[in-house]
Amino acid sequence: MSLFGIYGISEINHNNPGNIKLTSTPWKGKIKNNSNGVFEEFESLDYGYRACMLNLISYLKKGYNTINKIIDRWAPSSENSASSRANYKTYISNGTGLGINQKILAFDKELMQNFVVSMTCFEHNLTPNPSWALPIDNAWNMVVSYLGDTSPYLALNSVTQVTENGNYPNPIKDDSFSIKNIKIGKKTVFIVGGIGLLAFGGYILYKNYNKNGGFKKKLANA
Repeated sequence: MSLFGIYGISEINHNNPGNIKLTSTPWKGKIKNNSNGVFEEFESLDYGYRACMLNLISYLKKGYNTINKIIDRWAPSSENSASSRANYKTYISNGTGLGINQKILAFDKELMQNFVVSMTCFEHNLTPNPSWALPIDNAWNMVVSYLGDTSPYLALNSVTQVTENGNYPNPIKDDSFSIKNIKIGKKTVFIVGGIGLLAFGGYILYKNYNKNGGFKKKLANA
């Protein structure tokens, strides 16, 4: 499905986080007049993540139910080196907390989010970005709406088992991939950015005031 080892990195502005190859599949939100000829292009990141999630679920339906099997299909050996695929599998394992051969029975929201965040990072050589959180959330809601809340491949309650070794989440080896941390990061970016703007405004005020002799006059009269 992906050709990261052959064609390099698909531009993120194609809104194709999984680097899904261009096919005749009528994806929702697909841009028909494709400009690159290799990868799908989507109207928004929401639709790109929707396609990525539906692909993963279709794999699960066909028995590709471990990281090992999923990546072997997503990045086949005919198009990607053994070392690239091994690195990809390890990357997804670290980002989700799943063993490479641990059987996935269904996707719950957290597992799906961590899976597609990890895929995005590997496919595009990026680190988790706070701006992905809302499109991923929107994509998940579209997937649930499309498949229905009774789909056996979606774990929408605590009763449905996610993996063969118990429910998700497992301890994540690299928790920077966690969607929870991305959301926290979004708040942190906003707060830090606000503090930075206040500090910069204070510096400009100080500079202008000092330029006019304000502070110097006060110090002289102290």
